[in-house]
Amino acid sequence: MPVTIKTDRLVIRPLNPTDKKALWKLVKNPKVAESAGFIPATSALELDDVLSEMIRTNVLTVVSKVTGELIGCVGLYERMKASGEPDVTSREVGYMLAESQWGQGYMTEAVEAVCAYAFKSLKLESLYASCFKGNDGSIRVLEKNHFVYQDAYRHSPIDLFQPGKIEFFYQLTIERWKQVNHF
Repeated sequence: MPVTIKTDRLVIRPLNPTDKKALWKLVKNPKVAESAGFIPATSALELDDVLSEMIRTNVLTVVSKVTGELIGCVGLYERMKASGEPDVTSREVGYMLAESQWGQGYMTEAVEAVCAYAFKSLKLESLYASCFKGNDGSIRVLEKNHFVYQDAYRHSPIDLFQPGKIEFFYQLTIERWKQVNHF
């Protein structure tokens, strides 16, 4: 997904190795990591692994037009069919935003732009996303972008990642996206 998308307030562009310092601020913050569903990075080696994986999976940076600062990331991640094959008709939307930028509508704007790109340019049929109960900001991002709640799952209390937490699952179909965007 090597594309650059511009919105009123943002430039959404490919991640590159020069973003390392700004990315470090994001991935080491426990609140950002928890809200995005991962464990915070604690070392330069972990950061290198995160950066490499994000570049490999074509994660895009979210950059403020006003400040030029990297304030977040958004990606369209591959989904698998029940058969184990890649699902070429859908992707999973994932994102994270700097804590200092929460509540200002930036991620809602970024997700809206990425959804439009996914449906118009990539010709996808469906987008999925998830977030944990209590992450009201992410729930609002998804609802404002017309994702529909599908299901919830309680992680086992002995899971290594997010033990005992409830994860909500959402979907946005091309039909719904066209309807709410008057296509």
